[in-house]
Amino acid sequence: MESEAVTSSVQLEDGYSEYAIQQRKRKKRSKVWRELEEGKNAQREKTATCKHCKVVMTANPNSGTSQLKRHLDKCPHRPSGVEIGELGTDDCEDFVFNMNELRKEIVLYIIEGAHSFATIEEKGFRRMMSKANPNFVPFSRSTAKRELLSMYVGDRDKVKDMLLKSSDRICLTIDNWKSNHTYQHYICVTAHFVDSA
Repeated sequence: MESEAVTSSVQLEDGYSEYAIQQRKRKKRSKVWRELEEGKNAQREKTATCKHCKVVMTANPNSGTSQLKRHLDKCPHRPSGVEIGELGTDDCEDFVFNMNELRKEIVLYIIEGAHSFATIEEKGFRRMMSKANPNFVPFSRSTAKRELLSMYVGDRDKVKDMLLKSSDRICLTIDNWKSNHTYQHYICVTAHFVDSA
């Protein structure tokens, strides 16, 4: 695992402010920092405050993070059975929730797994999605159908454009397919061609 470095400039005392030496500051790699807040006490010593119980501990950079991990293992306010670092949000700071993208992913989940559209109206599914992201807005199966049809039209148009730009030779293969859930039979057409790339 590579560590990302944050650079900060240090001013030289030669009277020229445009000259600076780049000094690397290592990023914290331990998972304990996802559940602790870094700070300084009155003596300007580095401290770590537990996000769960608000206990302040010393965090000497030369000592490592073993004592911080031991505290998290025994912290009475921390949920039990969760690995250290799984409760932190450092990796998600730049995350932006997009309901439209999530709706498309849910529709793909339904199609790829051959699930019923009624799945998204079930109580358990909505509870799970609300726990995963409180900004989730429940939608109906008719909304999912509309989303699927718009995705189909967009993909169909892309395929049409791709075939029009391809060479003149296209090989078609026809196959029979049966749904596992509805036992309906379908005829699938596969096109093989050489594209310009």
